[in-house]
Amino acid sequence: MMTITPIALVRNNIEDIHFHEWFDTISEIKMQDLFDPHYLDPLQGASQIQVIFSFHRADKFSFSNNSKTVFAHRKAPRPNNLAVSIVKLVRVSHNCLVVKGLDAINGTPVFDIKPFSEYDLP
Repeated sequence: MMTITPIALVRNNIEDIHFHEWFDTISEIKMQDLFDPHYLDPLQGASQIQVIFSFHRADKFSFSNNSKTVFAHRKAPRPNNLAVSIVKLVRVSHNCLVVKGLDAINGTPVFDIKPFSEYDLP
């Protein structure tokens, strides 16, 4: 069994879990206080980042006949309700990343952040 502790929370004005207009949505990823804000400094030159987060308000996944397409789409519920998105990094501001296009609602726990570039593509 593994325990994953959030490193940050998403802040935006989206509360509806059925919202679909993510492309232009601006969100802040506010780091937990235990992280020194300088941890984000190396991301200053990045244009995109990967964000690993949780569909924390999604329904619980069940292995029903309707779940056979779970790996063929990006929506919740998922077996572990984990999600990964590649988003535009707008700016780094102290202990906060401002991003565009993150498909996460307000209060979403973030588990990891990684820089993303064309070298990450196959």
